[in-house]
Parts: sequence; structure tokens; C-alpha cells
Amino acid sequence: MFDLLGEWFGSDGFNGCPFINAEAESTATSPAHAVNLRHRTWIRALFTSVAAEAGVTDPEPLGFQLAMLYDGTQTESLRPWASQARDAAASLFRLPARQ
Repeated sequence: MFDLLGEWFGSDGFNGCPFINAEAESTATSPAHAVNLRHRTWIRALFTSVAAEAGVTDPEPLGFQLAMLYDGTQTESLRPWASQARDAAASLFRLPARQ
């Protein structure tokens, strides 16, 4: 996923993550905030599911950590950040970093 983020960051017309952008302009009671919370929940569940499928004993904390990497990478929206996030995610899984 982090490799795909790096590709997205370099694509024509990329203007940042629409969820992060909308959240920056929303209030706690706005519909955009509610949509963003649902999206954040889905992203964390997705990463938790990946961790569980990889055999992680306690996948919830890892899912949260991966979601934080995902969000942080999108906040910077730079290819080097995506590459570093991919390597950080690999180390959280105790996998070798890509060479």
C-alpha cells in the first residue's frame, strides 16, 4: 500500500488525501468529520485484518500503528516518505526492508 501511495503522490492532479484535506476544514459536528471517522475506522480495520492474516498474535496495536504510518505519509505526500513508511511497516511485521 505504501508503494501505491508513493505512485499516487507523483501522479498528475494529486492534491493530497481528500479525507485529510476535508478534515482540516471541518468541525467536530460537520458531516465531513463523520465521514472521515468512518474512513479512519475502515483503514484501521483493514490494517488490523492484514496483521491478523499475517499471523500477528495481537493485530489491533499493529493495525493502529500502520494506520498512523498511512496517515503520516499522506500528510507529507512525498515519495520518500512513502518509501520510508513502507520500510517502517515492514519492520513492524519484522520483515526485511526492500532493497
